[in-house]
Amino acid sequence: MTNACRKKRCALFESCDDNIRNQDETDVDCGGLTCPGCADLKACKEHRDCDSVLCERKKCAIVESCEDNIKNQDESDIDCGGVKCPRCALWKKCKDNCDCISDTCKNKTCAVAESCMDGMKNQEETDIDCGGDQCAKCEDLKLCDDDCDCISGLCENNQCTSSFEGNWTTIVSNTDTTTEITSVISTNPTKTTFNTTTISSIINTTTSAWTVTSTDITMTSTTLRTNSTTTSSTSTTSSSTTTSSTSTSTTVTLNGTCPSKSIVWKGYTWCLRNDLSNAPGLNNYLTDNVWIDDKGLLHLRIINTSDIWTSAALYTANRFNFGTFQWQIEAFLNVLDPKAVLSLYTSSLLITGINKTNEIDIEFTRWGSNSSTTPNLFYNVWPTKDNEPKSGTALIYNQTSIYTTQRFIWSSESVIFKSISGFRNDDSNIIQSWQSSTSFSKAVPQMSAPIHMNLWIFHMDNNDRFPSNSKPIEIIIHDFVYHPLKSSTISTVTYETSVIIFSTLLSTFCILILRNTF
Repeated sequence: MTNACRKKRCALFESCDDNIRNQDETDVDCGGLTCPGCADLKACKEHRDCDSVLCERKKCAIVESCEDNIKNQDESDIDCGGVKCPRCALWKKCKDNCDCISDTCKNKTCAVAESCMDGMKNQEETDIDCGGDQCAKCEDLKLCDDDCDCISGLCENNQCTSSFEGNWTTIVSNTDTTTEITSVISTNPTKTTFNTTTISSIINTTTSAWTVTSTDITMTSTTLRTNSTTTSSTSTTSSSTTTSSTSTSTTVTLNGTCPSKSIVWKGYTWCLRNDLSNAPGLNNYLTDNVWIDDKGLLHLRIINTSDIWTSAALYTANRFNFGTFQWQIEAFLNVLDPKAVLSLYTSSLLITGINKTNEIDIEFTRWGSNSSTTPNLFYNVWPTKDNEPKSGTALIYNQTSIYTTQRFIWSSESVIFKSISGFRNDDSNIIQSWQSSTSFSKAVPQMSAPIHMNLWIFHMDNNDRFPSNSKPIEIIIHDFVYHPLKSSTISTVTYETSVIIFSTLLSTFCILILRNTF
């Protein structure tokens, strides 16, 4: 009945589910030509006897994969790492950075990627997320190794120190110039060179305000005169000499003041504009369109406020001269609204007309054009004098990264512009760059100026003063860094100031000779 005769006896019917190793099976109910393949570790004779199609040492072998829940192949942890499998998540085992999603393998464990925004002091940072070769420079009071680590360009006792002499305005009055300089020289008889700030701060001037930055002393008025010194009486004794003279008051301004609301960001005071139908672009600028979030990031926006589109603009109370100016920006600048304009620039004027002078700017905009072939990145250098042509270029900017670094380097003879992918302090990943020509060297701005940041709307008439898609626009600026040129550690002064210093020192020298003679 079973159609099976074994050793002259009727046997059970052989099948692949009788729990007996029969027929040509290699293991119980599996293998051979009749039954299905055997599971892992079952007996086999050849590969086709196994589900895994892998017979090794007469056993069905396990097929190694990235989903078998076993650490095999060249995996660094279970089902991850190595050449074949996906990268491992945080805290999984690894052999090198390539094994980790974070690209960071530390102590054979996938760790959080080091960056300039991870809230930790790592990489070559001198303080949390600043300093070193990769991150932005540190603000005052942060730790540093050298001057290059600091926004101020000054590192003292491993701490960033302000390059400004103060954040105040003071009136110095009733100062006897001759007596003070005599005192300086008398107490330093062997010192023949004096810091220009020390000398100039005790020279009387009329209607003059000094703006002091980390690299220069700029007179905001050209009306200078030495104090009219009149020696009314000279009494000579063995112990002392008395000199009397007239004096005038001096105004010394270390930082400017803001007419409206201000913020402090990245170590500088920024004045927020709050004016209607004003340049650039006859926009309505509101202070509420500029703010700092809890991470210290600066936000600029264009938004509809009570059916009126308003823009953002701010500028520094301080003036800056030759050096490196760098912004790290979060925004898809390649697809910025065609009518939006992001301006990053230096200018001594708050509001500029058609004939600009002494301005250096980076601008992202298509000036209202919807064409992708229209230039959308502009580098411009406006000349030091009126009625001279500017120097600049218009470029196509197609960088798709949301994080970019925008930089220009301003010297007395040239300006170099660089747009870089990612947040970087070096020249890696340059997207676009341009340098003013040598023929323009004599027209390069020489005047120190505030730094401006504007986000505004380009329009042809007042009925067109809104973004092309009528949606709000926001730009996030992670960092701004200014690093003065280090061509000289001593502040430069104007020719007129040098004459004043020399004349005053000469007068003092004569007084000392007379004192010793009598």
